[in-house]
Amino acid sequence: MKGLILKDVYLMKTYFKSYASMLLFFMVFAVTMKSPAYLVFMGMVMGVSTLFSILSMDESGGFSFSMTMPVTRKQVVQGKYLFFAGAMCIVWGITTVLGLIINLFVKEDVIECIASALMCAAFYLIIMAFIVPVALKWNVQKARYVMLAVVALPCVLIVFLVQHAGKNMSALEMVLDNSFSVVMACVCAAAVGAYMVSYIVSVKIFEKKEF
Repeated sequence: MKGLILKDVYLMKTYFKSYASMLLFFMVFAVTMKSPAYLVFMGMVMGVSTLFSILSMDESGGFSFSMTMPVTRKQVVQGKYLFFAGAMCIVWGITTVLGLIINLFVKEDVIECIASALMCAAFYLIIMAFIVPVALKWNVQKARYVMLAVVALPCVLIVFLVQHAGKNMSALEMVLDNSFSVVMACVCAAAVGAYMVSYIVSVKIFEKKEF
C-alpha cells in the first residue's frame, strides 16, 4: 500500500513546479479581485487537473505495473483513493492558508472565507467521486466530460433558480442566510458519503477489469 501511494507522490512531483507557478498566478488574481475564495477554488481545480494526468499515466500502463506488485486489486484502488484524499488535504490546506493571508489585506469576512474553502473541498470530493469510477470503467477522456458536466450542472441550476425566483428571491436569500451552516454541513457530509460510495463502486469495477 505504501509503495502504491509513493508511486503517485513521485508522479505528482513532476507537476509541482508548474502547479506552484499557476498557484502564484492565481494569488495575484485573487488579490486583484479581492477574493481569497477564488484562490482556493482555482487551486482545487488545478489539483483535479493534475490528478487527471496521474490517471492518464495509470491508464497507459500504471495499473498493469501495479498488478506486478504483491497487492490485491482492492488495495490498488484503496491506494488511489487515499492518495487523492491526501492530495486534497494538502492542496486545500495550502490554498486556505494563502487565502487567509490574502484576507488580511482585502479585509473580507474570515468566516465566509473558511466556509468557501470548505465548500471547495466538498466540490473536489464530489468531482473525484464521479470521475474515478468513470476513468476505471472506460477511460480518462470520458472522465473529463463527466467533470465538465458535474461543474456545469450546479451553474445551470443556480441560473435557473435566480431566473425563476422572481419576487421570492429576497425570501430565498433570507432562508439561505439563516440556514447556511446547515446547508454547508449537509453538502460536506454528502461529499464525503459520495466519495465513500465511489470507492466501493471503483473496487467492484477494478476487480472485473482486464489488462
